Amino acid sequence: MSEKQVDQTSVVAETSVTSMTQNNLDFCRFWLAIQVIFSHSFALAEGDECREPLSILTSGQLNSGEFAVGCFFAISGFLITHSWLRSRSASSFLSKRVRRIYPGFVAAVLFGVFIVAPIGAAYIKWTARDILSLPLNLIALRNVEPKGVFPHNPCPGLINGSLWSIPYEFKCYLVVMLIGGLGLFRDRRLVLGILIAILAGGFFYRPDSTSVVERGAFAVIIGKVSFWCNVLPYFIAGMAYYLYRDQIPRSRQFLAIVSLILVISAVVPPAGRVAFPLAITFLLFWFAFHSPFRIYGWSRYGDFSYGIYLYAFPLQQLMVMRFPGISPVLLFLVSTPLAVIAGVISWHLLEKHFLKRATHAA
Repeated sequence: MSEKQVDQTSVVAETSVTSMTQNNLDFCRFWLAIQVIFSHSFALAEGDECREPLSILTSGQLNSGEFAVGCFFAISGFLITHSWLRSRSASSFLSKRVRRIYPGFVAAVLFGVFIVAPIGAAYIKWTARDILSLPLNLIALRNVEPKGVFPHNPCPGLINGSLWSIPYEFKCYLVVMLIGGLGLFRDRRLVLGILIAILAGGFFYRPDSTSVVERGAFAVIIGKVSFWCNVLPYFIAGMAYYLYRDQIPRSRQFLAIVSLILVISAVVPPAGRVAFPLAITFLLFWFAFHSPFRIYGWSRYGDFSYGIYLYAFPLQQLMVMRFPGISPVLLFLVSTPLAVIAGVISWHLLEKHFLKRATHAA
């Protein structure tokens, strides 16, 4: 281990091997992927998520899909910080992250372009520019969707609306590298300060579709600020939870207080912009590490959550095209088993092989 890594880990309490291997996080990721399918069932069957139950309960502040994506980013912030502090080098850390994200993403995009699009569109015309730009788009983690797909679906023109979050996920990995490279993990209070600043910025920011930060070159390279406001607070909250995990209260009284704050913020918009990332992150990790329900070893046969997330959306769009007028509940019940099967196939045929290489390379 380099001197940099020794210095960083010296200021962070050690996480026992047991706590990082015996927890409910694998189950949480699987359940969250199912929540995304549930939320998208309303959007794809009805054209929006206004009638989605969690959206109704939170006065439109949060739907099940947004909740799930936020939790995914919180888990990622926690685990990626752990990974950085234990990596031999920045190149080793980055190699593991590339092997986790890119193979599944590339396969999902190609599946959408060459299999789903021809089924979902009456006519697709590929230009030389489209073909030549495909590799560059894949490297940049940009989704590729031919025009004219699913023209009669409630959400026309979309093959895979879930892929928007993948480049933001990878850029969050780069954020960890930046914070770690600058030595900011030596004082965890700096990460807490970053979290407070991001929460404040997200609370006061008002998206403007015509602004330079929501469209054009800035949005293409960095990403839309409105999207960052939705995911970055959860990611940094996950980082902070990891760094302060030895000081965060675990009592049932504190659990009740946080739960009450979550309920109050759900019915008092826009309090959720600040309360949700903090409260949801706490409740997520409390369930993962301190819940009396121990769902350990959930991924003993494979981690299917990423594949489920990648393939559910196009499968749902195909179902909506095949069965016009299908209800959100029926769409959810029919598409979920198909998405799980796709996740199993993705894991065993592709993902696990790259992760084995990453382990050996580390």
